[in-house]
Amino acid sequence: MGKVAGAVGVVFMLGTSIVGLLGASVSNGIEAGVLGMVGLALYGGSSLFNGKAAEPTGVAKQA
Repeated sequence: MGKVAGAVGVVFMLGTSIVGLLGASVSNGIEAGVLGMVGLALYGGSSLFNGKAAEPTGVAKQA
């Protein structure tokens, strides 16, 4: 989980630096590209965890 959180953090930092550097000249196109990168990072993070969660075995006791 730490690797995915770090990767998402890096993507957000890259996105904000791109928007900061190129925002004045091509603001609309860059913003859309950054949002796409963030979406891909979130999708990739969820794909990494797909099927890795431990499935419960048995039935929980009722009180």
